[in-house]
Amino acid sequence: MSAVGVALVRLGEGSRTLVVNLAACGAIRNAVDVSEDASRVLLSARTTGGSDAFCSDGVTVFLTQELGQRTVVDGHSGQPVSVEGR
Repeated sequence: MSAVGVALVRLGEGSRTLVVNLAACGAIRNAVDVSEDASRVLLSARTTGGSDAFCSDGVTVFLTQELGQRTVVDGHSGQPVSVEGR
């Protein structure tokens, strides 16, 4: 699996679910590792196959704590990511 960037994050049902869209399209396999602390949520995405075309693959992740005001960070770029529906 290769590291890939996070294209979009939106709040799922409840405040402990995130839908993470990856900068990949039609991958064979996607995975997102989540690392949480009191101030941030780090999303490290990986994919096998696919391309970086004009679509993105989505993965739902579950947090151990509510997102609250924590910053979401793309583990590939190290940059903060805005969360839709927050």
